[in-house]
Amino acid sequence: MVVLGQCGASSKHCTELNGVLSGTLTQAAPRVPDVGRGFNLSGTGRVSPLGHATLRGGVSGTGFIAHGHELMRITLSSASGSVTVQAVSGPIKGFSSP
Repeated sequence: MVVLGQCGASSKHCTELNGVLSGTLTQAAPRVPDVGRGFNLSGTGRVSPLGHATLRGGVSGTGFIAHGHELMRITLSSASGSVTVQAVSGPIKGFSSP
C-alpha cells in the first residue's frame, strides 16, 4: 500500500503522510448477506512522519444496492503515535468489491 497524503490550503489541522507498507489482505468473516464483502488489512512499513509503522484496518465494498461507496479505514501506529485514515470512493454500482 502506498500512502500519499497532501494537505489542502484550507486545512488547519493536517499531517502529510508519505510511505510504503506491505502486508496482507484477508477476507473478513461473513456479514449480513445484503452488505458488501469486507477485507482486513495488516502490514508494516515506513511512513513519514511516523517512521516504522504498523497498519491495521479494513475495506468494504457495496452490497445489495443500485449505487453505493467503497469504504476504507486504517490506523497507522508507531512509537511516535498513531493516526486513523478514512476514505470513501466515489459512487459505484452495487456488489462491487474493493
